[in-house]
Amino acid sequence: MRILATKFLLVLLILGEGTLLCLAQSASTNRHAVYTSPDGSFSFQYPADFVACRKDHKQPELWLPTESCAAYVPVCYASTGNPNDVLACVAYPKETMGGTNLEGAAFSISRLEESEAECKQFPETPKPDRSPRKVTINHIRYLAIETDGVAAGSSAESHTYRTFLQNYCYELSTRISVINPGGADPGVYKPFDAGKVQKKLDEALGSFVFRP
Repeated sequence: MRILATKFLLVLLILGEGTLLCLAQSASTNRHAVYTSPDGSFSFQYPADFVACRKDHKQPELWLPTESCAAYVPVCYASTGNPNDVLACVAYPKETMGGTNLEGAAFSISRLEESEAECKQFPETPKPDRSPRKVTINHIRYLAIETDGVAAGSSAESHTYRTFLQNYCYELSTRISVINPGGADPGVYKPFDAGKVQKKLDEALGSFVFRP
C-alpha cells in the first residue's frame, strides 16, 4: 500500500439509466492510500486514515484490528456468509467516533465462485422500497441492492454491488453497523453522522477498478 498524491481524486458513479454522480476532492486536504490485490486483478483508493483490515489466521471470520474491523453484525463480509470469500476490507476509523453508537463501518471486496446466473441472485432480500438497480462504476456494470438487518441489539445497513467478470462473481459492499440505543440508558450513546461515514465508504467504492 502507498499514499497516492494527485491533484484531484475523481470518483464517477453512473446510477440507474444515466444519472451521474461526480465527486472531486483536493488531495491537499484528503490524502488517499491505494490497495492492489496480490494477484494484481483489481485496485482501489481509500482515505489514508482508514484501517486496513486483516483476517485472524486462527479465526477467518474475525478481522483485525477488532476495534474498527469487527462488529456484532460483521462489516467485513460477503453476502454469502462465507468469510473466505472476502478478499480485502478497509474500515472507517472507529476511534474517531468515540461515545457514539457506531459499531463499525467498512468497504469490502469478495470473489465468489458462482455462475453468471447465480451472480445475479442476491441471497439477501432488498429493502421493500429499494428494488435491485443497475449501476456503472468505472465503466463496469453492476447489479446493486440495499439491505438492512438486525441482530441482538445491533443493526446494519448494506449497499451491495455484483458483477460477473473473468469467470468470477465479484461483490463490492459498504456496510454500517450500529448499536441500537433503545437498549441502553438515555445519554449513553451520542448520535453520529451516518451520511458522513457513508460518503467516505463511497470514495473507496467509486475508485474500484479492475486491472488488465
